[in-house]
Amino acid sequence: MKRAVLACVLVSGACTPADDSQTHGPVAQPEITQVAVEPAGEIPETIVGEYRLAGIDGEDPNSPTGMAVSIGEDTISFEPKCLGSVWSYTLSHGDLRLERDPRYGPQKNKDGSIVSCLPLVTPEYGRLSEAFSSVEKVRRTPANALEFSGGGHSVTLFSQ
Repeated sequence: MKRAVLACVLVSGACTPADDSQTHGPVAQPEITQVAVEPAGEIPETIVGEYRLAGIDGEDPNSPTGMAVSIGEDTISFEPKCLGSVWSYTLSHGDLRLERDPRYGPQKNKDGSIVSCLPLVTPEYGRLSEAFSSVEKVRRTPANALEFSGGGHSVTLFSQ
C-alpha cells in the first residue's frame, strides 16, 4: 500500500511542471478584498440607567435641548411622557421586546373628549418615538454606548 501511494506521488509530481508559466503563461492571482468586520457588540446584561441621546438612525439628533432617556427595570421613557413616550420592555440575550404603555399618551375623559398635553417639542421627539417603537435588539458599542436597532431604525444612548 505504501509503495502504491509513493508511486502516485512520484508520478503526479513528475508530470506537473515546476512553473505553470512554462506551459500556460503567467497565472492570474485571485484578487483579495479586505473587508473590515466590526466585532459584534457586547450584549448587555442590564440596560437600567439614565442616558443622553447621542443618535437617531445613525445621525446626531441636533436638538437645541439635550434629550434624556430613562430606563428602569421594565420601562423605557423620555419626557414628555404625556405624548406616549413610555414603553414596557423585556430583554433576553440582546433581544428586546417593547410595547407602548397605554397609561401614557392622550387619555379620554368620561364624556369621550381627549385629554392631552401640548408641550413644545422639536421633531426629534417624534423621530425618537418612532425609532423606539420599532427596535428589536440592543448591544453595547465599543465606545460603551447602548445601541438599539430594528425595523430600519437605531437609537444610540450614552450614560449620563
